[in-house]
Amino acid sequence: MTLDTPNKRLAHVREAAGYSTATEAARAFGWNENTYRSHENGERGLKAEIVRKYARAFHVSVSWILFGFGRHDQSNVIPLRGYINQDNSIYFKKETKNRQTYDVGAKLDFELSGDFFGIDTPQFVPDLTLLAKSLIIFRTLPWTISSAEGKLCLIEKEDGTFTVLPVLKGDGAKTIQIATRGIPPILEIQPKSLHLVYLIVPPGGWEPVEGL
Repeated sequence: MTLDTPNKRLAHVREAAGYSTATEAARAFGWNENTYRSHENGERGLKAEIVRKYARAFHVSVSWILFGFGRHDQSNVIPLRGYINQDNSIYFKKETKNRQTYDVGAKLDFELSGDFFGIDTPQFVPDLTLLAKSLIIFRTLPWTISSAEGKLCLIEKEDGTFTVLPVLKGDGAKTIQIATRGIPPILEIQPKSLHLVYLIVPPGGWEPVEGL
């Protein structure tokens, strides 16, 4: 079987875990049989929160089920989505031509259980005092504005660009305050999305891997 889609990889890890049929696995974990079968046969799409449940049950990486990253038993590789410039702006690899979105990964020196992606820092980032070749790890699911105050986040701005900055203040459900280099020094914006910085890995704690 060619493991080129999430539902095929889900079926593969279920068999590798020792469950010969989708029904057997669903009954063992108390899942709705029809729902689980529809996820395996591709009738229903696989959302990140559902994949996280299946990944925990079968002891595999969320990223492998979703994106085919590394081996199905490899939970120390996450997608490397892009890199951060010195001005805190983000360049995503998916924007380059003739390149797949998830063909490069970050191999960590530790296990990471969950749904994450990384941003590389190829050069020193003054505002965040990040060394070159550090890796910023984010949670894939968006963070709520009310919980972002005082935290370092990946911020999708109103114009569709991204930056990494601390959220100075979360004002209600839609507005945040961030520090800028311009005038005014504190800017109030309504972000399209926020992703919390989960961890910053220093140089030497990870390495890029390609062709996954």
